[in-house]
Amino acid sequence: LVDNSRSMDWGEPNKLQLALQLAGALGYVGLSNFDRVQCATFSDSIGISFGPARNQREAQNLFAYLAGVEAGGETNFETSLRSYAAQNRRPGTVIILSDLLSHSSFENGVRYLLERRYDVVLLHLLAPAEIHPAVGGDLKLIDRETGRFVDVTLNQRALNLYQERYSRWTSALEAFCARHGILYERVESSEPLDKLLFQTFRRRGLVA
Repeated sequence: LVDNSRSMDWGEPNKLQLALQLAGALGYVGLSNFDRVQCATFSDSIGISFGPARNQREAQNLFAYLAGVEAGGETNFETSLRSYAAQNRRPGTVIILSDLLSHSSFENGVRYLLERRYDVVLLHLLAPAEIHPAVGGDLKLIDRETGRFVDVTLNQRALNLYQERYSRWTSALEAFCARHGILYERVESSEPLDKLLFQTFRRRGLVA
């Protein structure tokens, strides 16, 4: 499940582009192993899906589907994940690729999947500038999903406060996932695709 909300279409390198590449690579691995593979996008609702497919010959169709994905909408985890579960009554492994930058909590949506016996993997994609902002001075910060803006001054005190809140946020995410048996991996959009697949994901048991 690829979050294609407007906030994902940001960053250098772009978060959405990495999410689509990862979805294609993980889908290809699944098809090569004759697993049942399905892919869908979500923002304020679940989007058009690909599959299910079962063999490697379907890989080109998967790649074509992913190449046509565009960003749009605000993320609503609960609506999207409930809709996905309602459409797919056969539980399996669900890999969610998202920056988790949403005004709605992802927890209720994920709990809904867990209650229906899905195994959940959460790949948390963030751009380098979101993890370690290096900018300073007077800025106008614009919410990519809503268009709302706020004028701020990013001095060292503000940057320190940002880092503190970022640490609390990611620690809370990790704790929630640990309590519910969810495989959580934070991914920086600058990380090479081959390193993620053959080192990080293999170490975590996501790729054999």
